[in-house]
Formats: sequence, structure tokens, C-alpha cells
Amino acid sequence: MARPRKNSNAIAATREEIDSRRLSYFYHVAKYGSISKAEAILGVAQPAISRQISLLEEEIDAQLLERTGRGAKLTPIGELLYQQAEIILDEMSSTLRLINDAKRQPHGKVSVGASATAMSLYMPDAVLGFIADRPITELTVVQASSGEVYEQLVSGKVDVGIIHHVPNTKKITSEKLTSEPMMLVVSRQHELAGRKTIGQEDLSLVSLILPSTVHGLRTTIDNYFGKINHSSSPSLQIDSVPLSRELITLGNNYAAIFPESTCGLEFPNSAFAAIPMTPALSRSLYIAYWTNKAKDPDILALVKNIKKAIKKIPQRTERHRRKKAAS
Repeated sequence: MARPRKNSNAIAATREEIDSRRLSYFYHVAKYGSISKAEAILGVAQPAISRQISLLEEEIDAQLLERTGRGAKLTPIGELLYQQAEIILDEMSSTLRLINDAKRQPHGKVSVGASATAMSLYMPDAVLGFIADRPITELTVVQASSGEVYEQLVSGKVDVGIIHHVPNTKKITSEKLTSEPMMLVVSRQHELAGRKTIGQEDLSLVSLILPSTVHGLRTTIDNYFGKINHSSSPSLQIDSVPLSRELITLGNNYAAIFPESTCGLEFPNSAFAAIPMTPALSRSLYIAYWTNKAKDPDILALVKNIKKAIKKIPQRTERHRRKKAAS
């Protein structure tokens, strides 16, 4: 059977190309002046190097090296190719570096908003888990009050939000993460510190510090007050947990209402009393994201890792409590 004839354009294209492996072998022999030195550098046996250089000479139809007793000497054509080989191989290396850099660049972007408590409580585990799952995605984590996170989510400033109030729109998908009791936090010196529960009548004995922003804890607390017919206004409206903590410490009868997890992180038992409310007051935590991104791999990975981290809250809270007690 007759062998198929090559297309003339294919022949021309082949003749205009130099095999990169053969060029690399030739370059190293020319650079170090001997095949034995090239063998040590490349980790390739001398016969293989000699064979590839012979094929390269056939390929360009010119002698490149003259073998001598001391090694190998470049011919004029070999000298010309050696100079060009350095340029060509450097360009190839630079191209590979650019490709590898491009592979490491983020292929996607995703942002999540959460409260300061979340940043200490479960976001570290969530972030590390997400990075392991999606190493080339650029992750932005925004800290804000729960009410501000809600506003950032509905305005599109973040893709995912950890919120307490479910948006009344089909454009945003919400999933419940957990529920936990809310506590009245007072100083250990306060007259209510020894109570097992706090009822409506006890609220008149404190100057309440409540969050200022809506759509977060403030909405949960206001709804609770409406159900128990409690109409007193807060003495202060503050979104900062550290500031609230300092004011309660300084006295002046201040108290605040926080989730149990926040109490465990921010209010050590030695200085504060966290007392359950009666009737019980609890807050639910939701993860929310835009419905049109519900199948986005980055969103799915972030949601998965936040859910996983939420399950570790009891252990993290206990470790944090022990750490504070020891300090």
C-alpha cells in the first residue's frame, strides 16, 4: 500500500519548526561545552542527547557541533542557533510562567457579609473550607451589623449574607442555619444578676441598649416587645458590641440583649450575667443569596462551608470561654 503524500503546506510548516526538546538539548551542550555536562544538568543519558542533536542537525540540514577530545565545539551555524536558542527557550519559559500565573488568578469572585460575632465564631472555619474547595476564586468578606448586612445583600453589594430577617422577595433565597436564645446581659453587680430568668416587669429596672439598624436583631427584639406589650424605649441605640460591653461594665444601670453565642464570646461570666428571657426570646440565623446565582459553584461552596462551620459553634464558644477564663 502506498504511503499517503503529505500536503505541501504541512511539509513547509514542519520545515519551519524546530523541535523544542532537541533545541533544549543542543542549547545545554553548547552552553556547557560537553555532552557529559549536559547529561548532569538535564538528567538525560548521553546517547539520548546525542541522538536528539543528530536529529536536529538533520532537521535544519546543517552541522551544529564538532566533537573534540575535550567536548563539543560550535560550528558557525551552531553559534547562530545557540544565540537564537537562548532567546527562544527564554520566551517559552516566560510563556509557561504567564500560563501558570493565569491558572492561579481568581476565575471567579464572591462576597459575603456577616456580623462581628460571626467573624469570630464560625467565619474562620467557613473561609478556610471555602479556600480549600475553591482555591482560584477571589473571596471578599465584609463585616457589618446584621441590619447592614441585610441592606448590603438586597442592594447587591454582597452575594451572600448571614442575616436574621428573611427578605420578602423571590429574588433572594434564604435557608435557616440555626436558632438560639437571646439573653439580657447585665453587670455582675446589677441587682438582676442573680435572676434565673428575666420577665417583662424586670425590663423596667434597666436602661436598655438596643441595636440601631433595622432588619437585624433590632427587628427580632421589637417584634418580641410587641408580643409581650412592652413599650419602653431604649436608652441608647448602639450597633457596637464592644461599646455596649464597656457601658454595661461602667454601670449606670445599662443592659443589652444579645444572642447566647455573642454572650459566650464577648461577655465573660466573671464580669457579666447573661439571663434568659421569659417568655423565651430566640433569634434565627439565615444564609441568603440571590436566587439567580443559586447554582453558581462559588455560591454553593460558600453556603456549604458556612453551614458546616455553624455546626461547630458550640465547640468554638466553649473554647473561647475557657480561653477568656484562663486569661
